Amino acid sequence: MIKYHVSDYIGKQYGHLTVIGQSKNSSIPNAFDFRCECGAIVSYAPDRVISGGQKSCGKCQFSRVQTRPHNDLEKYIGKTKNLLTVIGYSKLPSDKKWRLDCQCQCGNTSRLFPYQFDNGSVKSCGCLRKDNHKTIDSRAKHPLYGLWFQMINRCENPNHIKYYRYGARGIKVCDEWHDFWKFVEWSDSVGGRPKGCTIDRINNDGNYEPSNCRWATSFQQSINKSSTRILEYNGEKKSIAEWSASTGLSWALIHGRVSRGWSAEKALTTPPNQNLSRKNS
Repeated sequence: MIKYHVSDYIGKQYGHLTVIGQSKNSSIPNAFDFRCECGAIVSYAPDRVISGGQKSCGKCQFSRVQTRPHNDLEKYIGKTKNLLTVIGYSKLPSDKKWRLDCQCQCGNTSRLFPYQFDNGSVKSCGCLRKDNHKTIDSRAKHPLYGLWFQMINRCENPNHIKYYRYGARGIKVCDEWHDFWKFVEWSDSVGGRPKGCTIDRINNDGNYEPSNCRWATSFQQSINKSSTRILEYNGEKKSIAEWSASTGLSWALIHGRVSRGWSAEKALTTPPNQNLSRKNS
């Protein structure tokens, strides 16, 4: 059996334990006294600590904490969702699972499970909660807040009624616009939101981001839909809705004609009282 002389080990650290002297009150033969990093003084057989079998006092935050989580949480670091940015991950003694350490835009920090960050169920450190039925979030009073919130929601909330047209198709909101005030800055930079207009993506398959968005009327947005049918006539390409506006023919009339095989020229130049079933020869 190895004989340990305490004078050879005083001041040396093993795990979270530092040797401070020979134990005088322990029932363990030749035990050493150790100071844990939490401040507790404990007695152990020296070989138990020196061999790595005991790393802490066993009752503090350094106890029973895994060195690394089972799942890869490093991929979350730097990501932002709602008001929270992941700055690390940790597991305290009271935790059964690892959590993400997040910095809120208000300056406070919070800890949440990865699934809470993924589904957006936790949006802030708590600063968005209502206090005495009065919101402490000044964003909610801004006229663009509801529109911004729905933009985020339909892209990131699988339960949103329109998620299948946005998030499910891979449409995302850029990281910059997860900060509501950055979205407001963009709106101001393009002259603000005109009356009757909503946010529209120029490339219908692209993301919500400054270079791909504009304020547009419902008519302009209907033209931009992926399902919009485009007709070419006299070197011009327009949607049926646009041709309807320029020719005076109803959308239903033009659409019915091209659906029955009429050429764009005949569909757009034939007076409305002509037989709709006639096809272009």
